[in-house]
Amino acid sequence: MHTGSSEVVSRLRLLEGEQVQPGQSAWAQLKPDKSLPVLRGDHFIIRSNMTTLGGGNIVDTNAKRHRRRHSPTLQRLESLEYGTPSEVLVSFVDSNPSCSFDLLRSMSSFDEVDLITNVQTLIDEKSLVATSNNLNVLFDNSVKILTDLIAFKTISGEDNNSLIDYCDNILKDLGASSFRTFDDDKKRVNLFATIKAKNTSNKKPIILSGHTDVVPVSKGWATDPFKATIKDNKLYGRGSCDMKGFIACTLAFAPIFSKSNLDRDIHFSFTFDEETACQGAPILIEELKKRDIKDGICIVGEPTNMKIIDAHKGCYEYTTYFKGLAGHSSAPHKGVSAVEYASRYVNKLIELREKLKERSPKDSIFDPPHSTLSIGGIFGGIAHNVIADKCHVNWETRPVVKEDAVFLNKELDKYANEVLLPDMKKVFPNSSIEKEIIGEIVGFDRYEKSDACELISSLTGDNSRQVVSFGTEAGLFQEIGISTVVCGPGSIEQAHKVDEFIILDELKKCLKLLDGIKDKSTVN
Repeated sequence: MHTGSSEVVSRLRLLEGEQVQPGQSAWAQLKPDKSLPVLRGDHFIIRSNMTTLGGGNIVDTNAKRHRRRHSPTLQRLESLEYGTPSEVLVSFVDSNPSCSFDLLRSMSSFDEVDLITNVQTLIDEKSLVATSNNLNVLFDNSVKILTDLIAFKTISGEDNNSLIDYCDNILKDLGASSFRTFDDDKKRVNLFATIKAKNTSNKKPIILSGHTDVVPVSKGWATDPFKATIKDNKLYGRGSCDMKGFIACTLAFAPIFSKSNLDRDIHFSFTFDEETACQGAPILIEELKKRDIKDGICIVGEPTNMKIIDAHKGCYEYTTYFKGLAGHSSAPHKGVSAVEYASRYVNKLIELREKLKERSPKDSIFDPPHSTLSIGGIFGGIAHNVIADKCHVNWETRPVVKEDAVFLNKELDKYANEVLLPDMKKVFPNSSIEKEIIGEIVGFDRYEKSDACELISSLTGDNSRQVVSFGTEAGLFQEIGISTVVCGPGSIEQAHKVDEFIILDELKKCLKLLDGIKDKSTVN
């Protein structure tokens, strides 16, 4: 057999009879002695001792051994050769239920998005039976999208417009409407897109929420952190689990939502700089309030191994700056040491940390049960013999309840303004103490009745609810009245680490959940 530039010895089986006369055509099956790089529609020629015997077109590159004179087989081959693109899909999937995305695409004229859309249409029309194998196509596409997303170096604080453009284009091609909100420099952007319901109902809209930023990369990676690498059922890359894996699944499933008979809106919420005290989400939340999007069910897809998380502490991050007066260390009374006053401030923080333990709620569900406080660093001074005129302290608190954060800041501000600052100004009137809010992530509170938790439980069969120590954007959505749950693919144990990865089976679990959401959001 000759095809393209390849020549290989092959066995030929006629499927319609014992022989073919000159000028006639018939279905036949060729079995080459080795694999060939061929596609459906490629031409081939059969020769024997340099004599051309015949030729034809390749119809099925993944065929099993066929029976002779088998009518269903011959009909399927006819569909593959002469049918519409949809008929080709039906015929091919019927005989290859576990085929890969790339193989299925090679058998049709559809591009990636059209392929997924048409598979779902055929399922809706009952031309294809919806089984778990249908998710193989979605899985392959989610891996491709995740590979693309990882390649965008969206480190917190840096420009993420290119990634947002990529996501927005996928969704707009499906007919979704969208809007963006920005930071002051418009280098960092949030995206909120909507696939509208085709039918009205009283069902709450669903928000699929994920952050686009990733933490910086440290040394020691075995692979390129911004190039997806698959090994041993794991996909490596920065952001693979935290949390571009979830975003990839939602984008891969978006064509299904767009073609489904939805009776509620499906929203896609992609934010910037979640890793640095949720700087992007509050900007988006304000816009949602303006647009009166204050009701619904929000699924924050942080990595939880698809477990239901319904509570976490808040996370309030601050930097306090001290400005004093430099001088020679031999005359400390003539200067104001910013380092010394910063140290006294830190001592006050440690004192208040103990008081937070005393405020621990009796019914706390967290470990530890009380609000915590951590000092991240003290930075100041230039030499042993110079009185430091500048110093700053990085610190954070993770309150069980918002009242603890209010108490802590009130006590600190009182101490700084009524004790430390007057003492500094006695020597240098221009002394100052300024506290900068890096970010204030509100806590995520547990509610006995939660539409979001009940939805996920109904789809997974898991009625348990857990808490986590890390912060998310969930509390921000909850604060404006949106029922929220944290549930997504991957393990938080892999987040922020060298050689971050997501187990590929987690993507399949997420796609299965989205498939369930589709079923809960459509009119039969």
